[in-house]
Amino acid sequence: RHPPAGYGQRPLRGGFMTGVAVDEGRCVGCRICELACSFSRRDCFDPEAAAIRITFLDDGGLAVTVGEGCTKCRRPLCAEFCPVGAIQTAEG
Repeated sequence: RHPPAGYGQRPLRGGFMTGVAVDEGRCVGCRICELACSFSRRDCFDPEAAAIRITFLDDGGLAVTVGEGCTKCRRPLCAEFCPVGAIQTAEG
């Protein structure tokens, strides 16, 4: 069961919300954003179903990617549940 197309989106400056911005310097790699995103998108807790991905690099750092599959939620759970505030919406 999936939400209808456009569910959770809202108009913003003539278009749809442009998504989220991630401060990789603040991200601690907890991956809660992946779980929150997958629940919002697919009603399950599965990081593989998330549009946001945390990748741990060989040098000990990490990279955060927000894919084109991001549905630009009205209230992005990835940002809401980030414990360090590393994810911000387009509106700040």
